[in-house]
Amino acid sequence: MRVKNIKDADIKLLEYKDYYLEKSNEYKGKWKELFKNNNPIHLEIGMGKGKFLKESAKLNPNINYIGIEKSSTILLKAVRMINETKLKNIYLLNIDASNLLDYFASSEIAHIYLNFSDPWPKDRHAKRRLTAPSFLRKYQDILVNNGVIEIKTDNENLFNYSLETLEEAKFLIKEQSSNFDSKKRNIVETEYEQKFKKSNKAIYYIKVVKMTTKKRMKLYEDLANLHGPSGDEGQVRDYLLKAYRAEADEILRDGLGSVFGMKKGKKDEPVIMIAGHMDEVGGMVTRLQENGFVKFINIGGVVPHVWVSQNVVIQTAKGKVKGVVGSVPPHMGATGEVTIESLFIDVGAESKKDLEKYGIKPGDFLTFENDYYVTKNKNRIVSKAWDNRFGTGMALEVFRELKNIEHPNTVICGATVQEEVGLRGAKTSSQMVEPDLFIAIDVSPVGDATPGPGDDFGKLNGGFLIRFYDPRNIMNPKMLEYVEGLAKKHKIDYQFFLSMGGTDAAIAQYAGSGCFSITIGLPGRYIHSNTSMIDVRDVEAVKAIVLEIIKDFSKERLLELKQWKYISLAKIKQK
Repeated sequence: MRVKNIKDADIKLLEYKDYYLEKSNEYKGKWKELFKNNNPIHLEIGMGKGKFLKESAKLNPNINYIGIEKSSTILLKAVRMINETKLKNIYLLNIDASNLLDYFASSEIAHIYLNFSDPWPKDRHAKRRLTAPSFLRKYQDILVNNGVIEIKTDNENLFNYSLETLEEAKFLIKEQSSNFDSKKRNIVETEYEQKFKKSNKAIYYIKVVKMTTKKRMKLYEDLANLHGPSGDEGQVRDYLLKAYRAEADEILRDGLGSVFGMKKGKKDEPVIMIAGHMDEVGGMVTRLQENGFVKFINIGGVVPHVWVSQNVVIQTAKGKVKGVVGSVPPHMGATGEVTIESLFIDVGAESKKDLEKYGIKPGDFLTFENDYYVTKNKNRIVSKAWDNRFGTGMALEVFRELKNIEHPNTVICGATVQEEVGLRGAKTSSQMVEPDLFIAIDVSPVGDATPGPGDDFGKLNGGFLIRFYDPRNIMNPKMLEYVEGLAKKHKIDYQFFLSMGGTDAAIAQYAGSGCFSITIGLPGRYIHSNTSMIDVRDVEAVKAIVLEIIKDFSKERLLELKQWKYISLAKIKQK
């Protein structure tokens, strides 16, 4: 319904300073200070004339309410009505929902209402729907763990679309109804709801809850806790085989131990191969000393001082043996220099015979003992082996989502072995598959925590990483433009990344006669150590862009990429 604009509505709003906030972005992260209490904050997006918000604030004085509306004319009508109530637990903002993150901090909102928002019925306008993936990622950010979204609509297509996108975004669907009646639940009715009920029109309703970070990331926690240094990835491989056998049309394995699941696409359409790598950095036992200490070497790139005083787990034929990497205290003349040759593991043994009795022998592998936890921030998680149990888990998560998306491609997802010691599994598995597009999903060390001068790339909560250069794989400029264009189109946060290391993409580019080979990165701090940190919001960005690539890719797109011309953003938008 078209609303007649009120002249100078934006200026007239300034007369109602008790309820309308002009510079509302100044309160980001400080809303409870403004309300002068610690009560939960509920947000209505697209609040219309404000009846629902006003009545809810009256009924629930111990809840703070914020309503946002992009039309200054409609907002003016709402603020005039609310001004008569003298309520103290409500504020109104004249903003667009696409800019939510400019106004609300992470985990600041307890409840979101989407009441009869525009269904945008044409498919080409789907990204404008308030339950489109780009909006859901914003809601995930600003909602507290276990935060709630309630949706009411009279549009069945929007209802079905929302159920799909909410499930894909890992919200827990608590309730859904195609014949909802607010009065029976003692919930405030909106004006639209009253109108539709009078005409016997069905009201559709969805209630979802944001998963806690721990629950959302349970797959990754399970994987990170597994033992799996390069060359000894058996525990990870067994986990993946069980998972892919439940989902795949076919299981693919190379001779080194890499594992993949295949979902077959249409004939003559592209083959997309998506891989993390199973292995983590670790060590290997080399000698048992007469005094009961264990000598070891690095497996993968670990700076020697990282080992000092760390708890480790040696995997023996008899089971796990825990120990600590010995360090010399300053009282005994320790210097600042540490070499791997100077280090040893103390498992509490008193002799070499004790070590042999425990089952420890040369050739046994060891990893850091894990201490997985969600930080106070709630969006960030600390664990060993993010590099690269994250990529391993994300490939599996994407594979499980394939049944929910439309695309023509054959998609092969899985994990390689021995990446940390020479990209070995990627070499054999990519030669086995010969894909048209290879996507390595990996964790890369970002510079936001790096001290000192320098042009550091990447930060946590900055979006996925487009690795445009590393010494062994320079990203094809057409692929760079393509991935960036998709991210812009679907409003997925991204950041450019330069690395002096390498990923499986470096070796996969040689598959067959050569293929497009890219790395989609997750920002990580302190990788190749006993513990590293990632941000769940970046996890969602990685997942979003990989799924969009799969949905957009086709033999026509492949042909365009192979031609020596750039693909315009406008052309990407047309599809």
